[in-house]
Amino acid sequence: RAVQIFLREYLGARWLWPNRKGLGTHVPRNETPNFPADLDLRWEPTFPWIANSSFRQGEGYNLNTHFKASIPFATYGGHSYYSAVPKDTYGKTNPTYFALISGTRNSSQNHLCISNQAVQELLYKEMLKKLDEGFEAVELAQTDGYIPCECAPCQAIHPDVGEKLWIVHDKLAKRLAKERPEAKVIIIAYSITAEPPQTIERFGKNVIIELCSYTPTNMAAWQKKADAFMVYTYNWGYYHTIGFGPKTTPEMAARQIRFFRDNSIKAIYVCGNGESWGLEGPVYYIWNRLVDDPDCDWEAELDDYYRSAFGDAYVPMRAFYAALHDRLTGVPGSFDQALAALFARLAGDIAAATPTCPAPVS
Repeated sequence: RAVQIFLREYLGARWLWPNRKGLGTHVPRNETPNFPADLDLRWEPTFPWIANSSFRQGEGYNLNTHFKASIPFATYGGHSYYSAVPKDTYGKTNPTYFALISGTRNSSQNHLCISNQAVQELLYKEMLKKLDEGFEAVELAQTDGYIPCECAPCQAIHPDVGEKLWIVHDKLAKRLAKERPEAKVIIIAYSITAEPPQTIERFGKNVIIELCSYTPTNMAAWQKKADAFMVYTYNWGYYHTIGFGPKTTPEMAARQIRFFRDNSIKAIYVCGNGESWGLEGPVYYIWNRLVDDPDCDWEAELDDYYRSAFGDAYVPMRAFYAALHDRLTGVPGSFDQALAALFARLAGDIAAATPTCPAPVS
C-alpha cells in the first residue's frame, strides 16, 4: 500500500481499471519525482475492511478495495448457512436439520430448522472454523429467500420470523463473547431481519450489524441497537433490471461514501460490480478513490481519470460521460426508465457537443 501511494502521489501513476493485456495502468512519460527529502507520510484507512468482488485482477487498481488488503473479516457473500450446514452433506443423513415446510422436511433450498440444537452447534462450529483460520470477525447470515421452519420448537421461539432469527443469532453471539472475547461476529440485517429486533435491547460489543438497508432513517434506528456496523451495497451488478447498463454517477458515489464515513461505517461489502467497464468505469474509479480518501476533490479526480484514460480523446470522452451522468441524474424513477431516456437523447447531445470541442489534449 505504501508503494502504491508513493507511485500515485509522487510519480503520477494511475490504475484506471484491472490490468488486462497491459491496459489499465497509466504512467506519465518523463515524470520527475517530486517529493521532499524528509518525506514521512502516514495513511490510515477510513474503511478498514472492503470486499469488492470484481476488483480481483490488477495489482494496483484493487489494492484498497479487496479483502486481502484489509483487516481479516470472513464473509460468505451474505449467507453462511449454506457452508455451516450444507444440504449435500446432511440432506439425506440428517433431514431434521432442515426446515419443515408444508409438512415435509425440505433440504432443497438449505433452509434450516434453527431450533435444532445440533444445527446451532454446526453454525457455531463454522464461526470458530473461520476464526481459527486467522479471521478477526466472521459473518452469520441466514439463507437467501429465507423460509422458516414450521416445527413446534421453531414456532415457540417467537411468532415473528425475523425475531426468531435474531434470538438464535444473538444466542450464538453471546456464546462467542464468552469463549472468544476478542472475536467479532457480523450478523446480517437482511430481508426479514432488516428491521431492528424488538426482543433484543442492545447487542453485545462483539456484534457488528451488516446493514443491507442503510437509509438515514434505518441507520438512526439501528444506532440504538449496536455499536458497530458494516454495509452491504447494491450499487452495481447485472442482477439489476437494467442489466449491463449504467446505474450510478460519480456524484452519487461521493454522497454515498461520505454518508458512510459520517455514520461511522467501518466495513463495506460490494454486491456486484465491474459488469460494464465502458459505461461505468469512471464511477468505479471515483468510488474507489473516495474509499481511499472520502474528502478528495472527486470532480478533479474525475477529470484526471478522463485525461489519464483517454489521452487525445479526452475532450469528446469527457463530453460523452458528462451527458451520460447528466441523464442518469436528471431522469426520475427506476434505472430502466433512466436508461430509456438516456439512449433516446444521448446521441444528439454528443453530436452537438463534439464539433465545438477544442483540439485534442495529450
